[in-house]
Amino acid sequence: AGRGRRRHGGVALTPELRAEIIRIARDRAAAGVWYVWGGNTWEGADCSGFVQRVLHEAGVHPWASKFPFRHDDNCAAMWKTWEETDTPEAGDVALYGKPRAPSHVVLVTAVRDGVVTEVVGMSRGDSDCTSVAIAKTKGAKAVVHTGDNAHRYRPGFVGFRRPVVGSGA
Repeated sequence: AGRGRRRHGGVALTPELRAEIIRIARDRAAAGVWYVWGGNTWEGADCSGFVQRVLHEAGVHPWASKFPFRHDDNCAAMWKTWEETDTPEAGDVALYGKPRAPSHVVLVTAVRDGVVTEVVGMSRGDSDCTSVAIAKTKGAKAVVHTGDNAHRYRPGFVGFRRPVVGSGA
């Protein structure tokens, strides 16, 4: 069973909101959003910017105020203020990096029999990408990873968090 601890109050995601988050994440990945460090638009986003844009477009606003714009601050805010869970559902996020100081995030978009089978997020490819033009030359863009334990596609997994509608950061 998940720890299911709520942080800063809020309302849990409904099945309809989860379905909308999944649809938007997959659609935007298929459209080819380019990786841009610090970006949070559909023209270019980093990992946390992509998650923020998907949630925002779905009508989920888990921050009480404007998003922080520094990448590491966004990941840390997700880690510190969102609901902790060890039973992820589609619409939750997987975080990577150091415990209590994550530096990468992806959306969980499919879970089968308690096993994460798909995640969607940003990949910067073989080099830092600071603009859409650089991202296009490096081929860095939104990606979908599939397979059992898809959240283990990269090392440094530190845990799952659940956005809570109306939670403050």
